[in-house]
Amino acid sequence: MTPAEVQARIEQHLAALLRLYGLINVSRPTGEQLTDRELQILTLRVSTPLTMAEIGKRMFLSENAVKSAAKVARRKLGVSHPDQLPAALARITGSAA
Repeated sequence: MTPAEVQARIEQHLAALLRLYGLINVSRPTGEQLTDRELQILTLRVSTPLTMAEIGKRMFLSENAVKSAAKVARRKLGVSHPDQLPAALARITGSAA
């Protein structure tokens, strides 16, 4: 490994440890567009008291499919905690949080 590769590996491990212990939040938006399904799932999650399982039933999806889509969507938005979802959705939809 080159010194630059070693440095990059150390930085990745350090960031992982800091995230693990809740010392930093390094989530960043990826710039990827949300799919219609991801947007619908997050909107239902934020605007209703429905659980992931209930959202799945409403959308004819398994609970695991809903959880997976929500996780991917949060990554795309750079959201590390569900409490940040309303503000993130407001940013992309142009509505008030």
